Amino acid sequence: MDDVKDLRPVIKDILAVFEKHGFTNPAVAVAFTADQDHHQVHWMTNVSRGDGIRLLVETAAKMTAKAN
Repeated sequence: MDDVKDLRPVIKDILAVFEKHGFTNPAVAVAFTADQDHHQVHWMTNVSRGDGIRLLVETAAKMTAKAN
């Protein structure tokens, strides 16, 4: 977890949405900014730090490719 606060309840809510739509045991990695400081990025995952990094790196690559 990052230094914002304990966000496990948020992850549980996100997982419930995925389960409602038929996904079972999805890996979740969410990057976000708090308030208006868009340079201070935080993250939360329900997987190991390494797996979360891989999810975010792969997502960044896809986002970059689609933006170009």
